[in-house]
Amino acid sequence: MSKAEGLREAQLWLKNATDEEIENFLIDKREGAKRELAVIRGKERELNKAIEDIERWLKIFKKKKNESKSQEKPKKYEHPYYWAGFQLFGAT
Repeated sequence: MSKAEGLREAQLWLKNATDEEIENFLIDKREGAKRELAVIRGKERELNKAIEDIERWLKIFKKKKNESKSQEKPKKYEHPYYWAGFQLFGAT
């Protein structure tokens, strides 16, 4: 479904919705948000561990960078070998 079709569908739904349908829609959204929040809270420990790991790797990277006084290329990852595998999905 295109963005325009989605917008039109939402407009028509709202135009024809009863008070009860709107109330049920809002209740469903609230409950969905509560479930998502519970999932996020459940992953808080995992996310904190990931942040700690990233900080550790950043310290190692900075230390290696400071130790290396050679004349390396400033953009050592510019070759497609390093970045060509990255893909973006769902950007429509």
